[in-house]
Amino acid sequence: MKRTKPSVILYFHPVSHSHVVGRPLKVIDMLQELWGKDVTSKVFFVTTMWDEIEDPANGEEKLTELEDQGAILREYTLLKHLDTRDSSVQLLDSIVQWVKKQVEIQITEDVDRGVKDIIIALVGSTGTGKSSFVGKVSGDTGEGVGHSLTSCTSNIEATRCVIDGFNVTLVDTPGLNHTNKLEIEVPKMISDWLDITYETRPIPLAVLYFHRISDNRNPASTPIKILRDFQKLCGNNTASKVSLVTTMWDEVEDDVGEERLKELKENYWSMMISRGSTTFKYLNTQDSAMQLLGSIVEETIEQEELQLHEEISGMKLELQETTTGQELCSRLDKLEKRRNEVLRRIRVEGRTAEQETMRDLWKEFTQVKARLDSALNEARTLRTTRMRMKWIKIIFAKMMVHRWVDLRRRGRK
Repeated sequence: MKRTKPSVILYFHPVSHSHVVGRPLKVIDMLQELWGKDVTSKVFFVTTMWDEIEDPANGEEKLTELEDQGAILREYTLLKHLDTRDSSVQLLDSIVQWVKKQVEIQITEDVDRGVKDIIIALVGSTGTGKSSFVGKVSGDTGEGVGHSLTSCTSNIEATRCVIDGFNVTLVDTPGLNHTNKLEIEVPKMISDWLDITYETRPIPLAVLYFHRISDNRNPASTPIKILRDFQKLCGNNTASKVSLVTTMWDEVEDDVGEERLKELKENYWSMMISRGSTTFKYLNTQDSAMQLLGSIVEETIEQEELQLHEEISGMKLELQETTTGQELCSRLDKLEKRRNEVLRRIRVEGRTAEQETMRDLWKEFTQVKARLDSALNEARTLRTTRMRMKWIKIIFAKMMVHRWVDLRRRGRK
């Protein structure tokens, strides 16, 4: 079961005591194991028992001593509790204000990165052009990006770019025939990188499998094996998230390349294609690279809109029976339309609009999305409550029937 991270941690310490060296740090070490290293920024070091010291200045001196000894870290927020109701209210108000500020910061960060990154993993044998593809997208043509037979990428390398107004993260991986890397390690490397990079780990929305069309031999690593390795990482319908990208078209005659592509589709890639994978001819240009990524972004947005619409439509069928449900469904309809409208503007204006305009659009989208998520959670709760009540009625009815049958049998005796 996934642990829920706390928004705030209150560590209470009586200011009249001075023997706490190391204890808060041990507690924080334990919390870091549970919720990660960033938990220290959520700690409020609350001092109590101020009425037990004669001079408040002595309490301040003790706090200074604790800071000097390392018991109070710089990331902590210090608060006093004076054992009164007003002090308690003031303390909670300070925490609420801090949380609100963190939410504002989070919204700003969401806007800066387009609410969430579209994660695309690049896999394939060494020298198939993965790093070169990233270079074309980012405009980097420096050393380290090329068609050499030795891998340019010994570890995960992530590159962020903006495609039609959306933030896309390209996750370049070591070649599948890399000297010191086994194929099964690549999905784990991506998984570990996602855990480190994102607080809530996203699922890669696409996998680009690169293959040289200039190769006249069978693929060294078949995509169906990649599919099995990536199943756990990408979730259900992994095959539909895979694009089989052929490269090095400038190294073969067109008719030779087309014949090899036909053979790949009919033999080595037929099972993948039957499960929803697509093929793409990458022509080693920035336009070609952007065309591929643009199609992935468009398909991703369309899939999200479809899933959202299906969920809301299902809820409308279940919740329309009550006035509360009807009002909630009406609100969901309006928010869904507004969300899709803002997304369309982002896609249209993402190619030409100024940065400030895009930031305003993403801010609006973030706000609409937050309201929509809240309404969806409310609808899910209402639906769950109705389902529970329905089952309670069914169970109660069955109990009454069994009771009636039992009484009838006793009456006959």
